[in-house]
Amino acid sequence: MLVKVPCFIVDDEEPAVELLSYFIERHTELVLSGFAHNTGHIPHAVINPNTLFFLDIQMAGQTGVEFLRQQTQPLKVILSTSHPQFALEAYNLSVIDYLLKPFSEKRFNEATQKALQQFKLEQLEADAQERIFIEVKHDYKTIKIFEDEIYFIEGMKQYLKIYTSEKNYMILDSFKNMEQKLSTNFIRIHKSYMVNKKQVTKYSKTEVFILNRTLPLTQNYVLL
Repeated sequence: MLVKVPCFIVDDEEPAVELLSYFIERHTELVLSGFAHNTGHIPHAVINPNTLFFLDIQMAGQTGVEFLRQQTQPLKVILSTSHPQFALEAYNLSVIDYLLKPFSEKRFNEATQKALQQFKLEQLEADAQERIFIEVKHDYKTIKIFEDEIYFIEGMKQYLKIYTSEKNYMILDSFKNMEQKLSTNFIRIHKSYMVNKKQVTKYSKTEVFILNRTLPLTQNYVLL
């Protein structure tokens, strides 16, 4: 993970705040964004799914459980408490983990690893939604192929062979249909070839170099 996950501590015990702050500062993928001694002092700006909360349960005023129950969006929370009787309730609130005080740095890292896995999974899902893809029929199934994984496409009579970074796909389709599906990053260079312009390493008046292949470039097509 390139960007460190911001963490916010909510605990009315100063030693607990200091210990959590120390563990967070030692972790390479976490950064401390602040702390509060009760839920009423949590800045509104940090109450979002991008923050990892270390939340005490028993505090003056509103409890950690009460704070979670009133949230309208799911938060990423690791509960920390001296009271084991709250474990079942923590599970029902879908918190990431439950740290029973006193806890070691090893136990802290185990809990934060669960949180980091959740952050990374969500980032992968978000990236996948933003990436442009096409859907094609292959082996009697409809599959999704991301455009940025396609190197080039080769025409073979009524078939097209799609060369990607993962594998190659032979599909029953035409360049005419494929041109309508793909973005302007793709261009015909020959009656038998269409390339992803972003994957071209170099080209001349007669050839296009992509991956480890040299493809023909004819006068009827211009590589822009």
